[in-house]
Amino acid sequence: MKKQLVGFVALALMMLISAPAALAMGGTHGKGDPKKPISVSNWPQGVATLANRADRIGGYWINSSDWFHYAGDVKAFNEFLQQYAKIQGTPLTLVLVDVKEIMVTSESVASTGYDWELSIVGRSQASATVTLPLNGRIRLKDINVPANIQVTFIGSIGKQSREVDAFLTKHKEKQNQVKGAAQPAK
Repeated sequence: MKKQLVGFVALALMMLISAPAALAMGGTHGKGDPKKPISVSNWPQGVATLANRADRIGGYWINSSDWFHYAGDVKAFNEFLQQYAKIQGTPLTLVLVDVKEIMVTSESVASTGYDWELSIVGRSQASATVTLPLNGRIRLKDINVPANIQVTFIGSIGKQSREVDAFLTKHKEKQNQVKGAAQPAK
């Protein structure tokens, strides 16, 4: 009886000690290699093509979510956005992040060395979001965001620059023009 109790206590302790490690898993993604693609069945259609681009410089995954980092010039980013605009089954969002004005947890965007990020988050039906850190080498004035992509800004309240305001206004006008052109005449 005493041996059974000791065995039970030892088993219970082992389960308690190992349980936190089993609750979360993670790892890193290397450089993009279209010949060795990464893909998950719950990703929206078309995301795997973006995730496996040759300009991917790395990234990481935690449980069922992935973050991919890319390096490139504005031409490469605009091409990325054109491909992103074709993804089906998820809302399309470009998040502009003012890295000087916010605290960033996990990996700090200010020090990672990437130009933009694709995050694919979700368990049963994933969503895909593109993040562009501002104050990097890709300038707002040079990017061309397709009208079907929503654009949002993350930064300190009241700290949004005139450049960001003008960019958001111009994009909203572009969306309204496309929406107006798509509506049938009465």
